[in-house]
Amino acid sequence: GVDVYSGLIMPLERYNYEKLSDEDYEATASEDAEGLVSSFVDKLMSEICWGECPANMLGPVMWSETLSSGDEAIIWGNGVFDALVFITSVNPNGNAPSFSTTSAFYPSTWATVYASDDTLVLGAQGWDWSLDNSASIQTTYLLSFLMNGATTEFYAYGKLSGYLLDQFSLDEVDGYLRVATTIRNWWAWGTAALVEEPLPSTQNFITVLQQVDDAWVVTGQTESLGKEGETITAVRFFDEKAYVVTFEQTDPFYVVDLSDPANPTALGELEITGFSRYLHPIDDSDSILLAIGQEVNNQGMSLQL
Repeated sequence: GVDVYSGLIMPLERYNYEKLSDEDYEATASEDAEGLVSSFVDKLMSEICWGECPANMLGPVMWSETLSSGDEAIIWGNGVFDALVFITSVNPNGNAPSFSTTSAFYPSTWATVYASDDTLVLGAQGWDWSLDNSASIQTTYLLSFLMNGATTEFYAYGKLSGYLLDQFSLDEVDGYLRVATTIRNWWAWGTAALVEEPLPSTQNFITVLQQVDDAWVVTGQTESLGKEGETITAVRFFDEKAYVVTFEQTDPFYVVDLSDPANPTALGELEITGFSRYLHPIDDSDSILLAIGQEVNNQGMSLQL
C-alpha cells in the first residue's frame, strides 16, 4: 500500500488550520498542497526506485478516467495511489540471470491474481459511485498484463460491479475476460450519517468483457444468479460454459452458457442441501464435476466437528 494519508491528507486536515476562517483555510491549504505534492512525489519515487526505476511504470492517469468523481471521492477517499504493484520476471538463462519489472498504481490495497499461459490479471476490491442507484457499490478494478517469456507488458484495465470470490472467478478465453462477482452491500450518501442500505441484499453476475484499445469493455452479462441473500460460494469456467454455486440455506447449482460473449445465459439450475466451495472437472468434456463443500440443515446451519 501507499501511505497517502500521512504525506498528503493529514497535513491538510481542517483541524491543522483551526484559527483560520473557511475561506482562508481553503486558500492556505491550496497553497500548502503544492509543496506537499512535490515532496510527496519525491519521497515516493525515492522509495520506489531504491535500486532502479522500472522501465514500464504505469502512472495513475488511466484510473482518473475509470474512477467516479464528485461525492464518491468525499465518501470513500478513492484515489489512484492506494497501492503499487510490481511484477518482476526472471530469465535464468545465460551467465547471469536478468530481471524485468513492470509496475502500476491501482485504487485498492490488495488484489486477487489470475494467470493463464500468457495473461496476468489483477482483480482489486474497491468502491465506486452508482448513478443509477445513488449509492456506493462494491467494485472490482481490473488490471491486465501480457506475459511474453521473461517480460510482462500492460495491456488493459477496467472495472465492474461486485467482488470476486477467488482466482477461479476470473477467466480469459479468445480475448474475452469472464468474471463472476457478488454485490453484497450498497451504501447511500445523503445529509444524514452514512448508512448501509439493505436492498438489494445480494446480486450475483457473470460478466463478459472485451478489450477495446487499452480498456476492458462489457459485452454481455447474465441476469442475477441465485435468490435474495445468496452469494457465490464456488465457480468454475470452461471454454463455452461455466458452473456457479450460490448459497444461503440451500445450494443452487447453475450451468451458464458462454458460447455467445454478448449474451451469457443461465441454462438451468439444481437445488441441493449444503454448499460447494470448490468445483473440479473429472471428464474430458467438462460435463462431470466433483464438488467439494459442506452439508447443512434446512436452516442453512453447518453441523460439523
